[in-house]
Amino acid sequence: MKTKQKTEGSPSVVLISLYDHDAFGLRNMHGLLKKNGFKSSLIFFKELLWKINEPSENEINLLINKIKELNPTVIGFSVRSPFLKIATDLTERLKPLNKLVIWGNIHPTVKPDECIKYADMICIGDGEFPMLKLMKNLKDKKDFSNIKNLWVKKNNKIKKNPIEDLNQDLDSVTFYDFSTVDKYYINEEKLISFDPKLKYSQYDIMVGRGCPYACAYCTNSYLHKLYKDKGCFLRKRSVKKVIEELVEAKNKLDIKEVYFYDEVFVLDKKWLDDFLKEYKVKINLPFSLCLHPNIVTEEIVGKLKHYGLERVGIGIQSGSQRVRYELFNRFVSDEKILEVAKIFNKFKVMATYDIILDNPYETEADMKDGINLLLKLKRPYNLNVFSLVNLPKTDLTERMIKDNINPASNLFNWKMDINKKREKKKQIYNLKMSLFSKSFFPKFLIRDINDKTVLFLAVKASNFTKLGFMAFRLFLAGKINIALLRYYLRNYRKFSNFQR
Repeated sequence: MKTKQKTEGSPSVVLISLYDHDAFGLRNMHGLLKKNGFKSSLIFFKELLWKINEPSENEINLLINKIKELNPTVIGFSVRSPFLKIATDLTERLKPLNKLVIWGNIHPTVKPDECIKYADMICIGDGEFPMLKLMKNLKDKKDFSNIKNLWVKKNNKIKKNPIEDLNQDLDSVTFYDFSTVDKYYINEEKLISFDPKLKYSQYDIMVGRGCPYACAYCTNSYLHKLYKDKGCFLRKRSVKKVIEELVEAKNKLDIKEVYFYDEVFVLDKKWLDDFLKEYKVKINLPFSLCLHPNIVTEEIVGKLKHYGLERVGIGIQSGSQRVRYELFNRFVSDEKILEVAKIFNKFKVMATYDIILDNPYETEADMKDGINLLLKLKRPYNLNVFSLVNLPKTDLTERMIKDNINPASNLFNWKMDINKKREKKKQIYNLKMSLFSKSFFPKFLIRDINDKTVLFLAVKASNFTKLGFMAFRLFLAGKINIALLRYYLRNYRKFSNFQR
């Protein structure tokens, strides 16, 4: 272990969230450490909208100088796979400060051997209690190399500790600190003492962890294997604790709606019934959530609508049933997707469907099926069009490696960029799929136009129109303030290259 600079008194930590304002894990960790008497500071570094904008030299210096000022014992980075290079560069720049650096989140979990090269320690899986144990051991001057979930560099060797069983009591690790104390935001060449979530009228919350599905393109396809025999992967907080957080958020923040960030909202019928009754009485705000098509019924949607459901996110992922079944491990039929769309329209719930493009396995027949399915899909709806992101260790990425397809070629740009060079047929297909997301653009034109240049200009113009309409609609509804509106307009031209 390298010799680290000592701090007086109790050890302290700076937690750094890269391009993520929600940062549920870091926020929980921050709250848990503060509750146990440790000094914890949370830095939100940069904002992610449609594309990763590399930090400027000035922004990096703002981060370094703030860490120097805070003088922590430990620096913690939350590292998602697309931000590996940025985390690596920042860690290298922070080496002269001679602090303990620990990495956590999904990339160290799926690629620990890669990540331990750059950090003094990494955390695999849930990190709240391992981090608390680390800080307690530092305070008591005890050895911390045997903490479960941690890999620790010691005497030029790596101590690889086993993974702890999954914590089933999420109430014990879920904290939310609504103050701006010990929180900093670095973006657009400025550093301010601020929590960036406070500028939004939508309150994001998670009621559980884990996903019951294992889609081949998703990291859950790996995590299900990692946590085999480690306890129930799908976990949820108590109704009481979720409502307590929402009541506090409603009382302290100017929120107008709630977004449940869970990959698939709670499937437990009793929990859901108990929660919705409490929500109606104590919160009574419109809300949005994500569902899997196979669990959507008129009964469920009707019930959720009664209690305030306005918008729902749902994955189609491919318009080709063959791709969904054979490649994505996602067994949803065309008939079920069309049935689900009718249910949402019946109850006047605005659906946002996800589609994944730039899939190297997709054939011309698959693309034709995709167009035909969306032609049948009843409007109105929103459409999120993504480029396939080859996340490490997923079943699909491993398949691509086996088939000699380079998965590293697409890790960073998940929002489909219309300027990216593609084979002509795929470019035409992508442009048509982008146009489906604009309810004002006639379907028969999407079906009949096959000229790439005409389609490109149509997408460009419709993106400008939709982005402008969205920004002003949110502003008029009071869901974004004038500062946010100016920010969107300032980046208006840049964002129009990405499907929205």
